[in-house]
Amino acid sequence: PDDIEVLTHLATDLAMQRKYEVSYEIYKKILTLGGESEETLYTLTHLASEMNLADDVILYARNYLKQYPHNPEILWIYTQSLITSWQRKEAVETLIKLKNLTPYNQEIADLIQKLVTEEELAGNFGEEK
Repeated sequence: PDDIEVLTHLATDLAMQRKYEVSYEIYKKILTLGGESEETLYTLTHLASEMNLADDVILYARNYLKQYPHNPEILWIYTQSLITSWQRKEAVETLIKLKNLTPYNQEIADLIQKLVTEEELAGNFGEEK
């Protein structure tokens, strides 16, 4: 029950069978057992996203990005959860990092502009900008 390698294989197989909740719980157990690997954090971020757990996505994505800050896929998932959680200023900062990694992605540039405009209209940027 505490073998990280066996648990990882089981959790991966369950995720492939779309049994996300069980897989998610096993990956969380792997994390508590000290298995904070790139694969574990990456998969937890994806599973939390698939299950619409924005707070958990933010938690696991932040941990992942501390170690691997240049993964556009995780940056995008993280940004979506920040937007969902109304953390728009941090979402804009993350989108700017993502834009630097993928400079020709117009969707990112448009989203940055949209969020900045929304924040300006809401008066949340004020002196901070």
